[in-house]
Amino acid sequence: MWNACSVTRLFALVALSGALGMQVPPESGGDSCEGYRSLLTRVLVQYSATYFADNPRNEGTIIDPNQIFPLTPLQLFREFYGDSATPEHFKEAILKMYYSDPGPYGPAPEDADRIILRDNIYTYAQASSYELAREKFGVLLYLGITDYAVNSASWLNSRCIEPQFIDDAEDVITAELERVRNEIGEFKFGAFMDLGSGTTLAFAIDDTGSMSGEIAAAKVRVKQIIDERQGSLDQPSDFVLVPFNDPTVGPVTTTGNPDVFKAAIDRLYAHGGGDAPELALRGILLAIENSREGSTVFVITDIDAKDVELQDQVVASAVQKNIKITFLLTNRIRTTMCRFYTRSRDNALNKRRCETPSFRFGFELFQYIADSTGGNLLVVSKRDIFRATQVIDSNVKQGVVDIAYHVLSGGRQRFTFDVDSSSREIFLQLTGNCDDVGVTFEGSSLKIEDPINVGDLYEGRVMVGDNHGPWTVSVNVGGSCSAKVVARSTFGFVQTLATETANEVGEVTVTKIDGQPLISEDTVILIDMFGKQPGDTVTSVDFVSQATGQVLETFNINDSGLNAFRVSPDTNPSSPFFAVVRGTDRNGFRFNRIHVSPIEFVNVALDCVDIDNIVFRPGDTVDVTISVENRGSRSGSFELGATDTQGYVSSAGVSPSLINVDGSSTGTSQFQVTAPDNAVVGTTNVITVTATTSLSSFLLYKSCRIVVGQRLRPKVESFMVDTTISSRFAETALTTIVHNDAAVGREAEFSVLLPLDAFITSFSMTIDGVTYEGTIREKEEAQRIFNIARDRQLSAGHVVARDESTTVFQTSVNLEPFKRVTFELKYQELLVKKNGKYTYGVSVQMLQPVQEFRIDVSICEGEDLLFVNVPGFETEQSSIPEPIALPGVTVTRRANSAQVSYAPTRDQQTIFSPLGLSGRFVVEYDVVRESATSELLIAGEYFVHFIEPSLDPMPKRVVFALDVSGSMFGHKLKQLRLAMSDILDQFRPDDQFSIIVFNSSVTRWEPEGLSTTLAPATPAYLRQAKSFLDEVMARGGTDILQAAQAAINMLSVAVEESPDASSLGGLEASNPAADYIILLTDGQSTEGVIKPSDIEKEIADDNDDRFGIHTIGFGSLVDARMLRRIAAQNVGTSIQIFIDIDTHVQMASFFSGISRPVLRDVEIEYPPSTVRKTSDTSFRASFIGSEIIVAGRFSADFVIDNVSPRRRRDVTFDFLEFTLRGKTRKDDRIIPENATPRDLAELCLATEFQVLNFAERLNIFLELKNLLRRIDATTNNTEEESLRDEALQLSLENEFVTPGITALIVVKPDDLKEIDEAIEEEDSTTTTAAPTTTARPPIGLTSSGREEALDSRLIGARPTFTTPPRRIDIFGDPHIILDLEEQVTVCFTWQGEDSQIYNILHDDVNGITVNAKLSQGPLSVRNNQHTYIDHLALMFRKQNVTAELDVSGIAITAGNNKPIRLNINKKVTMKVRGIRFKTVPLSDNMAMVIIIVNSKIQFKILSRTNSANIDITNHLDFSILREDGLSKRLSGLLGQFPLDLKTNKNNFKITFFEDTDDALLAYKHTMVKVKSREMFDSYRQRDVQCWYLQDPSDLTGQNKNNYLLTQLFEQPISVAPK
Repeated sequence: MWNACSVTRLFALVALSGALGMQVPPESGGDSCEGYRSLLTRVLVQYSATYFADNPRNEGTIIDPNQIFPLTPLQLFREFYGDSATPEHFKEAILKMYYSDPGPYGPAPEDADRIILRDNIYTYAQASSYELAREKFGVLLYLGITDYAVNSASWLNSRCIEPQFIDDAEDVITAELERVRNEIGEFKFGAFMDLGSGTTLAFAIDDTGSMSGEIAAAKVRVKQIIDERQGSLDQPSDFVLVPFNDPTVGPVTTTGNPDVFKAAIDRLYAHGGGDAPELALRGILLAIENSREGSTVFVITDIDAKDVELQDQVVASAVQKNIKITFLLTNRIRTTMCRFYTRSRDNALNKRRCETPSFRFGFELFQYIADSTGGNLLVVSKRDIFRATQVIDSNVKQGVVDIAYHVLSGGRQRFTFDVDSSSREIFLQLTGNCDDVGVTFEGSSLKIEDPINVGDLYEGRVMVGDNHGPWTVSVNVGGSCSAKVVARSTFGFVQTLATETANEVGEVTVTKIDGQPLISEDTVILIDMFGKQPGDTVTSVDFVSQATGQVLETFNINDSGLNAFRVSPDTNPSSPFFAVVRGTDRNGFRFNRIHVSPIEFVNVALDCVDIDNIVFRPGDTVDVTISVENRGSRSGSFELGATDTQGYVSSAGVSPSLINVDGSSTGTSQFQVTAPDNAVVGTTNVITVTATTSLSSFLLYKSCRIVVGQRLRPKVESFMVDTTISSRFAETALTTIVHNDAAVGREAEFSVLLPLDAFITSFSMTIDGVTYEGTIREKEEAQRIFNIARDRQLSAGHVVARDESTTVFQTSVNLEPFKRVTFELKYQELLVKKNGKYTYGVSVQMLQPVQEFRIDVSICEGEDLLFVNVPGFETEQSSIPEPIALPGVTVTRRANSAQVSYAPTRDQQTIFSPLGLSGRFVVEYDVVRESATSELLIAGEYFVHFIEPSLDPMPKRVVFALDVSGSMFGHKLKQLRLAMSDILDQFRPDDQFSIIVFNSSVTRWEPEGLSTTLAPATPAYLRQAKSFLDEVMARGGTDILQAAQAAINMLSVAVEESPDASSLGGLEASNPAADYIILLTDGQSTEGVIKPSDIEKEIADDNDDRFGIHTIGFGSLVDARMLRRIAAQNVGTSIQIFIDIDTHVQMASFFSGISRPVLRDVEIEYPPSTVRKTSDTSFRASFIGSEIIVAGRFSADFVIDNVSPRRRRDVTFDFLEFTLRGKTRKDDRIIPENATPRDLAELCLATEFQVLNFAERLNIFLELKNLLRRIDATTNNTEEESLRDEALQLSLENEFVTPGITALIVVKPDDLKEIDEAIEEEDSTTTTAAPTTTARPPIGLTSSGREEALDSRLIGARPTFTTPPRRIDIFGDPHIILDLEEQVTVCFTWQGEDSQIYNILHDDVNGITVNAKLSQGPLSVRNNQHTYIDHLALMFRKQNVTAELDVSGIAITAGNNKPIRLNINKKVTMKVRGIRFKTVPLSDNMAMVIIIVNSKIQFKILSRTNSANIDITNHLDFSILREDGLSKRLSGLLGQFPLDLKTNKNNFKITFFEDTDDALLAYKHTMVKVKSREMFDSYRQRDVQCWYLQDPSDLTGQNKNNYLLTQLFEQPISVAPK
């Protein structure tokens, strides 16, 4: 299936309001069909098993998906995590998808376009908005299944899938899962499916100066928790740390790595203070946002919160995610928030904080948050803080369910609860005035282990053992006490709220509720069980009051073995209550399960009015209207608030913030939202609107979403495609006119998917009569320009290779109101014959119906046309993989020409989507050849020769090596079986074959009655082979090398045992074109040899070019480069196939192209006197149904000048003689042929100019293709770099977009200057950052004192910790500054003499040497005379490149070539054998040179001239920008110091002398006296605090004379650091 349309188009995002209106499926099941819930769960479990197989939990332990029986979430988690694991969150993710049914009237308008819907899902998931992504994914699955079951009453009416559609439904779900996984990556896909186990360990910690004791206690407790639970089921799934104070919050740490979290909390230290209160609530919000549902956020502080305006959002955000907030306070907080508030002087935010009547402060505020979220508030002394942190330990548990809840008062109280046979441990949690707790079973006391008694919280644990049945808890209660009982069990339920409405004919629709249920609506509570085993029976569902613990209502359940139930109260309760499921387990013991989230009905509906229709661009400020619908009978006042996850909501809040709304009426208010200029298009901002009112004791809230970039598309007025195909040469001209018909500026985007072998001849965009043309640049340079242009909202276009079949061209421009832009793109391609036909396709991606839409394809061939066919439209708007017929296509055909036209009306464009056509328009044809062998087409001195040898196919020997590791389980294995069935059917009777399957080991097919290694392709053996594959099971790891070696060995034996007289021949008849291996894998090697380069070498050595090896990469996790190289090095071809519904068709088609070989080692020879230059004339093989193509130039003597366009040909001869050489199994063939030249100008006069240009460029194109093949085939790094340089030069000279080498970029000239300046600034400030996760800028105060988000943030994005830039610098006279640790910077002066040469860095492993020559400076007024660096020599041994620098320029020499001299006062970028040199003038007396060896080794040199200080001479400064790629075997003046910060950690210690600037620096066994001083950093233009070494040899043990050299380019003798 064509997959080109999955290119992300963020501009197409559509925002969603909180009311999503998803329908609950009216599912039923039976013998005649399978219920959708059952099928969805089964497929998701099956696919998740393959995900677990690809991502084993422990080293070397790979899940066997075949052992998961039954195929349920519980069994999956037990198999992967252990018997106590619960799949609750995974179950919730499944239900989120299931309950996203768009209903009988179809999806909402924003979800109607399938391609945009997919792209939005990818964007939401990338931004960690997983809930929204799952919801939209559920809509996508319903649409996909409906494609197949559109006429099925069972599906449409009851969401039950009939047997004939089950395979299709399974394929749809799996293909869409694979697409998501491909787009968002492994880590995020696991989070999208919620496949983790455990909860988040989350902290928001006050890090002001008074908190040192609390921070130390938290550090010890966290490390204890992590270390004790490492590898256990209770290990936290991830970790969140948010430090806060005032004025900053963050940086946020979010990680799944315990060591990273320990390092982050280690870096936490108490500092500052005196500016209470703190920004506690913003810190809590960030912790909530980054925590999993059902977690607890622990807040540790000793002062009140400043940002009180966020209190309701904290509660609403926590309640929606089932997150508890527990406070550990070391002070009974008294508020100081508004002590000094002055109305006339304070800003609007402080006015709002101090004058809003409903806002709580201090202790009352924290108590409100804890009570509202089900958490605790504990006040302890500072000396008891460590003991109090036990509560953290007790709350980090996985696989627990609530089983009892009671509210107790007065005296000695008892209550009884049931412990069923699935419970392993019982946890008691009592809050209030409770003590003397005891537990009994059948009259005997049970031991309470690990009791915790902190403040008014009591917790304890009791092991169950065999004590199943009723337990009794007794407790002394003074006042009141709430008691909750929690059990460790894998048996529980998920609750979902929905409403029921009936239409005029009585049809009932059930719609899922997102947010708070309304008391006036008919509500259904949907109960979905997880972990329910056969024999477990649900008997009732009770509503239990949260306030009193009393049963409000009971619903009896008739359990017939189902896992889903629904209850609907006659009257909605007016107070909060819990849903409690009761019943009897399979062993006869009673069970109770309480959902942790109370249900509360409200009488007020909040909404963000029409928020999804707001145009919201980066830099925009928009008004959002809140509606408050009072459904009660009484009037009331409502205090409104609005806050958000991105910090876009104005600090002024809602205006007016207080409104009165009469009964049965609606009131409105507004707030403003501003997206920063640098906000990323696609960022989802979740806004929480809150309301408090005297009419309700509940906090009212509503979540709305606004997406940066929504509603941005201007109008496309026309889309025109004019294509001329002349003798297989196709030139396509696309013209699109876009009109911004809005009163605001909007972005116009032009996006085209090109065939990979197409080359662009021109691109332009015209605005206001000015045309901007595109240019070709080196790939990395073009990417950098494009990225900066995009980040700065500048107009830019970019062409890069997308995958093995397409190239993406994408450009955009910001259009002013009512302006138009015309995009024009021309590209050419050579149509190559595959499987007996030529195929032309053009991409269509309008995203809206277009008034003027036309595609014209003109075909003009030298031979008569055999057929012309328009198979239809390939689109991902449908899940059905075949092209879909288009109404309105016309084909006008003559003998050797045809005209195909398609001009759909606006209505015809919406047959797949209301947003128009998106897909690929396809035309297929073939010609009748006069000559059975070849066709020669000429254009001036250029020619193109098509050759198709007319020979019978050779019989073949094929060994299939097929991956059946655990990740092939389910859909992949099914598709492989289908593909192999089709492939085996293509074998001819005289072919031979065999099959091996591999995982951690290799299994060979052993057919019955076979005495030879390979089986003949008889019907009997083909049936046996298919039966063998039907029995294969996917399990284990992947050992690619072992499989390849086994296949090579099989073919070797088969060739040796084959008789010479047979049709296949013996050893001498071995032929890589007809004796080959098909190697298929879906992953990378996890067993045996796993290094790709080692695998490649071993296979090439073992094979020794005897057999062809063709490789198929199945899915997105393969090492596609390794598979390409294996094929290229072993006379084979390679393809990567992404998992889709028709994957098996793609596999079979690939095999079809190589299944009928006719020749190997093909050579085409031309008379040298006639032909002076050709493209590659050597071909590894020729196959029936495909062509050999040679392009070339004739010798000038045979070309006619000034030829008339109507002449038959441009050459002096009547036919061209050539010789076709090749090998069959039996002999070498030498076939003399001749070809009659045909003039392209004669065939299609209108395209003469373009065709001439095409023929010339085709020669270069084929030369580039040959270079790329050689790059893939070589195993020599030096040769590869040389080939890349050659390809780059050829691409730039001839303006080709070459995959991996060059790219096309188009930028307005005025913008290019801005981009160049940005690149200079970026290069001049390149620094090294500590390795962490993805970026989230901190939130804090700007210099003006206003609280705001310093940058836009993606929802759920991972945080970055940045350390100060690492210093490894040589400056001025010269002095050296370098960081030995994050907190240890040393400096010293390098005393030398005039003309001395020193080695300053030598890395023998990487082959890098840097030497410096000193020159004497002038005599200063103090009679001091310093030395400075005036020459630097850099040698890169592995690349055979040297560079010499002085203050005016740089000379670069590659091998024996002449030096290239660059003036460093001019801006130049050059890449020499992979090393990038960049010169950047910074001012009249300073220039910079950046040298980038790779991403981990980078140097910077500053040239300083004409200093205003007469004591300073012209000189060079040297810095190491990136050193993490340097080896540990360093020497030299800088190399004598260990440069690896990780290695250095804790190796250096400083001991201070009191009342002095002196200290002792200890390193290993050496102690050196150092002095604190400041040295001037001349690049950063500031003083740097450092520890001054009088003599660095005291620390390193190396004398500077050890590094003294005699010649500038002398190689030093390595002197290892001490």
